[in-house]
Amino acid sequence: SEFLREREKREGIRSVVIETSAAMPDSLRERVRSRMAEMMRCHVRMEEQVRPGILGGMNLRIGSRVWYGNARHHIKQLFK
Repeated sequence: SEFLREREKREGIRSVVIETSAAMPDSLRERVRSRMAEMMRCHVRMEEQVRPGILGGMNLRIGSRVWYGNARHHIKQLFK
C-alpha cells in the first residue's frame, strides 16, 4: 500500500523482489539480503518469488529497475 511504501521510505528501507526458479534456503536468502543491504547502504525488505520458468540464477527488481541474472536471459542475449 502507499502508506507502507511511504513509511519504509522514511525509515530508509528499500524493497527488493528476487525471482528464482526454486525457493532459496534460509542461509542463502539471508546472505543475499545482507549483501544487498551492504551494497545499497540501507535496510532491505526482500520478497522472494518462485518462477519455475527461470533457468538458473535470479532476477532482482528494485523499484522499476530489473537486473536479469538468469541463464535464459544470457542465452537470449547471445543470439540477439
